[in-house]
This record gives sequence, structure tokens and C-alpha cells, in this order.
Amino acid sequence: MKIEDLISILQSGNEREISDISYSLMNVSDNTFLQKLAGSLELITPLSSSSYWPSHGNKHRVRVSIDRITTFLEAVRTTGCRCAKYLQLPYFAHSEAEKGMIEIILNEADPQTRKSKITCQCTACAQYYVAHEFDAGFGRRAQWEKLAKL
Repeated sequence: MKIEDLISILQSGNEREISDISYSLMNVSDNTFLQKLAGSLELITPLSSSSYWPSHGNKHRVRVSIDRITTFLEAVRTTGCRCAKYLQLPYFAHSEAEKGMIEIILNEADPQTRKSKITCQCTACAQYYVAHEFDAGFGRRAQWEKLAKL
């Protein structure tokens, strides 16, 4: 995807497309593309403003999705890597490992409490994380913690 295509989708006001693209961007494995996109934040940030959407009615969901994108891209710009998403949304370590985004180093699971402590490393920048996975409500939840060193 080109940056111009992304901006066009964001300007369209189509809630479904914008929501989909906000999550799709977080699964892009190409760090170079994400860093380039993060360099274009000044084109995206104004689209999260309610003053941009007055003639489009209530666009709260659009702004939430655009805010998700800007928060992620700001983190990519600051850290230089896509793995910044783990501190933003509760991704599951095993599914991220299947996509090649991380490598699982150690999986400590407690069958009695159904809690897991998964030590992993980003395949792009070698940053270490611990993902804590546990039962919550009607399913599982994950919380990530950035490690200084292993």
C-alpha cells in the first residue's frame, strides 16, 4: 500500500474501511514501510480532529480508528519498530510468533491458574518482551511488558 492510498481511505470517511485499515497496519511486518509512514504523520494527524468531520455527521468511530493509527505510528517513529504495538493492544504471543513477528524464547504455563508468562523477542529489532496471558471475562487476555534485557 502507498501512503497516498492510505490517506485517501482515511479521508473517505468510510467507517468500515478505516477501522479495517487501522488494525491491518498493526500487522504490517515491513518496518521500513512503517517508518516511512510514521514520517508522514503530519498528513494523518489532522484527520483525527472533529473539526475535519463536521459535514460528515457523527464520525466518532472514524476518529477512534485514526487515533489508533496515529498512536501506533507515533510509537513506531519513537521506537523505530513495529513491536511498539504490543504495549498498545493485547496481541497473543503464539499468533504473533506464527506470523513471524516475534520469536518465543520461553513459555511458562501454569495449568492450574491457566496463566502463561511468555518471554519473546521481536524479529525486527531484537527487543525482548514478556507477554502475560490469562483468562478474563469470556476469553483470554494478554498484557505485554517490555524488558530492558533478558
